[in-house]
Amino acid sequence: MYVSREERRKRMLAEHDPKIIENDKECMLIYGPSVSQILKNVLRDFLLLKKPLVKPFNKNNDIRPFEDATSIEFLSQKNDCSLFALGHHQKKRPHNLVIGRCFDFKILDMIEFGVSEYKEMVNSSKYSSSVGNKPCLLFQGDLFVNNSKFSTIQNILIDFFKGQVIQKVNILGLEHVIVFTALSEEKISMKRYLIQYSDDTSAQSAQQTIAPQVSLVDVGPSMILTIRRDRFASEDLKKRAMEVPAELKVSKARNKNVMVNPITKEREARIFVQQQPIHTIALRRFEAFKKDKKRKFGVFQEEDNKSAEIMQE
Repeated sequence: MYVSREERRKRMLAEHDPKIIENDKECMLIYGPSVSQILKNVLRDFLLLKKPLVKPFNKNNDIRPFEDATSIEFLSQKNDCSLFALGHHQKKRPHNLVIGRCFDFKILDMIEFGVSEYKEMVNSSKYSSSVGNKPCLLFQGDLFVNNSKFSTIQNILIDFFKGQVIQKVNILGLEHVIVFTALSEEKISMKRYLIQYSDDTSAQSAQQTIAPQVSLVDVGPSMILTIRRDRFASEDLKKRAMEVPAELKVSKARNKNVMVNPITKEREARIFVQQQPIHTIALRRFEAFKKDKKRKFGVFQEEDNKSAEIMQE
């Protein structure tokens, strides 16, 4: 079947249009003007962790996102990718790694790290995880909670490494965990561990117990990320990016006549009950009331006639 060029173009544009439920976010791995061997190994490890939601670029590109972001935005729209990682090495900023995300094919957030103390991933089938397996992400340190800058960095890292969006997770399906530790206000440690379950842990025991017995093996990659430059979204742009479509909003039933007590802080409600038909309700009848009912139906009529005859005699 022949499909015209115009129809193919319309179909391609339709795939890029906004959807109620968006596709899983894909990531671009880009080489900058000059890349060190350490950054090549880092991007290679990211390629293995992000499969199949990744698109690698093997050629050097003259892209400096903090000076001019138009090239990143063009590649994002062309490849339909909302995440990117760019490696660039120079004397002023050695082993420079930029991780960012886009909204509506425009730069939303990006953060620049300096990579040091790098340990590459172990290349062994014994310590490898399956392709597309979601990692367990762990963030350690009070800065991720108390510092607004670190909270944004945490959100970017979760968006970058979370993988496919799923509804349920099997405990025995977790194969690796990525740990981020806030060492100081400028440094973050990243380490990846392989999850190994004990021999006596079975599917039945995992369902009965919340936390099965596991052991962690350091399989890499591990590195120290030094925070350099950052560019975060404005409040208006962040609000637009976090909007939920009306079709996905859960309508909450509004409770009428409910108020919060200002003293006890408890919810109080006022209930209106309709008037009850007391005269037609089947209540308990006493003997004193039953005589009137019997007399009404003629039960005591014979007794009244006999008493009248005796009085006449």
